[in-house]
Parts: sequence; C-alpha cells; structure tokens
Amino acid sequence: LVQNGFAHKIEQLNSFIGCMHPGKDHSPAFMICRNCDSVSEEEALTRNFSVSQIASKAGFTVEKAVIEARGLCHSCADLA
Repeated sequence: LVQNGFAHKIEQLNSFIGCMHPGKDHSPAFMICRNCDSVSEEEALTRNFSVSQIASKAGFTVEKAVIEARGLCHSCADLA
C-alpha cells in the first residue's frame, strides 16, 4: 500500500495511515497528537523546502522528505 501511494508510514508511531491524496505525487506533513496519537495529514507548503537546500550544500540530493510534528490536536488542546 505504501509503495503504491495508498498509505504512509508514521515513523514516530511505527504505524501506517491511509493517504489523503492517493495517486498524487506530494510531500506530506503529519501532525501527531502527543495525547491521543491522532494523525492529521496536510500537504507541505512546497516540494522544495529548506532541507533540500541544506542537503545540496553537503552534496546530498533529497529524493523524498516527510515532516512529522508532535503537539496537541484541537480536541486535546481544548481539554488542557
């Protein structure tokens, strides 16, 4: 499923979620709630974010980058 673009692996949780944009070449950003472990997928603002610029200075070419951010989802933040 991951290889065919129907799912993503969430490294921080060692789990998988269905892709919100199946079949579309995209750079996902995942927001992971530290309280309830819910995961939200959003499109990264640009395919050429700064990690590519940093990597090129080191002679490295980024082929794929994924953003995983931890914090509180809206529901858990309201309870805090």
